[in-house]
Formats: sequence, structure tokens, C-alpha cells
Amino acid sequence: MAIHFEVMDDMKGNILFATDAVGNDVICAPLLNKGTAFTKNERDRFGLNGLLPPRILSIIVFCCNWSIFPGLQLSESPTLINTPYGVIVTMCASRVNPELLIHAFKEGAWGVMINGCPPEECEHGGNYKARRRILLFKNLLKQLNIEPKRVRMGWFSSGESIKLKQAIDDFVDELEKLGPIDESPMISYW
Repeated sequence: MAIHFEVMDDMKGNILFATDAVGNDVICAPLLNKGTAFTKNERDRFGLNGLLPPRILSIIVFCCNWSIFPGLQLSESPTLINTPYGVIVTMCASRVNPELLIHAFKEGAWGVMINGCPPEECEHGGNYKARRRILLFKNLLKQLNIEPKRVRMGWFSSGESIKLKQAIDDFVDELEKLGPIDESPMISYW
């Protein structure tokens, strides 16, 4: 059976797929399948309840290229395969803007961690800018009825990859206690 869908632009720069497909037809269509990232409303709408495992913990970890990531690469800790987090390397912690964080939550992340140089080691002053942004973003999360502790910021030197790994593990433990984010209408709106 052919799956029909229409590609649309929501006038905000997002590409949307409209379809009448349900159940296995959605799962078998690569352009429609989001794996475990389907929200509760999407699972109901597309008849996916019971066809997919429950939402699984996912965390996005942003790491500054100049401090954390080289240490993470050289670390003796296990590889990033089979972990509940993905690492995104950014040139500076200050380059992680709130729009990226909203997008991560909108796509199903349970939490976001931003890691940069310790303030006294940063050559660009970006960590001060990042800290201000994160404080403002946590206030925005309160307005959206999302726990601000789902966003964490850390300062790590390049030789502290074991400390970083421990901080990520602690964050994973905390997010497992919180559970997934209830789908917020405001997040969906964005």
C-alpha cells in the first residue's frame, strides 16, 4: 500500500508532513517515523500505542570545543554508544542559544546540559554570556511549567573528562526520577 503525505511549510520555517497513515504504515515510512520521539498526542493520533516502546530517556550534552571535548575524546571512559545522551560540540558555550534548547525539548529530550570552560580559563568570556542565557531560559521554563532543573550548566577543564562523565551520570539519575516532560502546549506552539 502506498503511503500518501503532503509536505507543508508552517510559515515559521518548519516543514510539516500531513498524512492519513496510521499504525505500521507510519512506522514503515522513513519520512514519518520518529522512533520513540513521538509525543503522547502523536501516538494517539497515529494509532501507535502498543507498537512502539515507551519514550526513553534522551539528553543533549553541549560541550565547548576548547575545554571539554578534547578531554572527552582522550578519556578512557566507554564510548558514547549505548548511552542516553548525545554530545554536540560547539565552538563556545555562549553559542548555545535558547532556540536550540527549545528545539531539543520539542524533539523529546528530557534534559539539556551545557558545558564550558571554567570562568577563569575561558579566553573568550563566552561562559559569562552562556550563564546569563541559561538563567533567563530557566525562568522561561517555569512559565512553560517545565522544571528548570532539566537544564544544567557545568564548568570543566580539558583534563576533567572523568568529572564530566560523573556530572552527566548524576544528571541522568536526576532526570530518570523526573520522568519525561509532559507535552506542553507552549512547547508544541513553538
